[in-house]
Amino acid sequence: MPFVDIAYSYLALLLLLLILLGKNNTKKYSKSFLATVNTTLIFFVMYQCYNYYQLYQMAEMFGVSITFKGLLKLMSTNKLEAFRNIAVLIIPFLFLFKKMSVNWVLTVCMIGLLKWDMLEKLYQNVRYNVVSSSSYHNVYSVFQILNYGCLLIGMYALLFLLKKLPHQTT
Repeated sequence: MPFVDIAYSYLALLLLLLILLGKNNTKKYSKSFLATVNTTLIFFVMYQCYNYYQLYQMAEMFGVSITFKGLLKLMSTNKLEAFRNIAVLIIPFLFLFKKMSVNWVLTVCMIGLLKWDMLEKLYQNVRYNVVSSSSYHNVYSVFQILNYGCLLIGMYALLFLLKKLPHQTT
């Protein structure tokens, strides 16, 4: 699921623009699709947790004992990065609530947290007048795009059946 965060960033921005600039009918379905896109971040959280678990296993394989106190000491060395990692793991669960699933403030926060590295690099380029043509380059596989499309369709169907979409009345 490494493509979920990239696709989320582009789709969420597009949907926020549609909600802001669209007409009533477009807004209604854009909000439903934004709720779906926000809910797919749960799969990204599972992927990140699996990566952290693999890192823990690798540390144990090399004989490094990881304790809670040691983890807190490590997190205190770079508080901003620790906050970002914890927020990326917690905020997507707020999107499971119907009212929060289309919250534009949380959506913009998630985009900022997921694209923090790119924003830092862009800031450095602007601040120090460094012009580079390779500031952001990703190669997307057709299969990653198709997998994410299938995930969106399945998630939309699930939310529709559970009546968790914003345009559905309970």
